[in-house]
Amino acid sequence: MADTIALKKELRKHLAAADLKGNIDKIAIKKQLTLGIKKEEFYFILAQDFKNNVKIAKWLRKIGNRRYINDKLAAGDLFEQTYLICVGKDGCNPQVFDMDSIKKRGCSEIFKCAVGSTLNCKPIKSVIFEE
Repeated sequence: MADTIALKKELRKHLAAADLKGNIDKIAIKKQLTLGIKKEEFYFILAQDFKNNVKIAKWLRKIGNRRYINDKLAAGDLFEQTYLICVGKDGCNPQVFDMDSIKKRGCSEIFKCAVGSTLNCKPIKSVIFEE
């Protein structure tokens, strides 16, 4: 990652927008498989605040053999532009579900922990529009 200082600053904006306080202790690029019928490999940035049990995930777009952050806003569901914030312990981890070729995010391997859920894992989606 070329500029983790700038990335941490951006991530703190998303925490503040979600009314969360915290510190970014670790940033890593992770590889995972989508959940659901179709298993697709994907990469994402994972930032963690260990003290507050917060994980922030950002999808990385693959172009050739490289991965990029896509922050270009365009029409559509903004899947690549959205940050997923997972707050909680014990299995509260960013996940991507492939549901009939439509990608959905959640913070558990069980799709019940989606945005609006009442489980012990709180998922928050964040997109900040800047002019």
